[in-house]
Amino acid sequence: MIKRILVPLDGSDGARQALAHASWLQRASDATLCLLMVREPPSADEHLGAMVGVPPVETLEADDDSEERRLLQAAWRELGNAEGHVEIRVATGSPAPTIVEQAQTFGADLIVMGSRGQGQFQSLVFGSVSQQVTESASCPVVTYHVPQSETES
Repeated sequence: MIKRILVPLDGSDGARQALAHASWLQRASDATLCLLMVREPPSADEHLGAMVGVPPVETLEADDDSEERRLLQAAWRELGNAEGHVEIRVATGSPAPTIVEQAQTFGADLIVMGSRGQGQFQSLVFGSVSQQVTESASCPVVTYHVPQSETES
């Protein structure tokens, strides 16, 4: 039985589709959802700037009023699920390992995520985040793929 569902969101069409499906699963099973947004860590240039007294462009701490949290809350409200069991998290790190780590911390029974629909070459060379999560996660992963032709329009 599904009790805890992690939904990483990045603003893509696939992520929106994943959230809609996860919302349906949440209502059907009375599960708790965890909406997750992963921020990339500051670049080496930003770290160097911080060492010489220039503040980094983006803070690593996600306070309760961060832009990311507001975006996640808005995505949840758009589905009309304001009364559902939802937890909102913002984490900093490399996307795939951070998603897997957050799934373990949250105790996820399922990860529902979107795929950006990279071309075959780009996916072959770099690997996709959804592929890396699927290979590393200790729970099942459902991936929503939006074909590249749909994402270009």
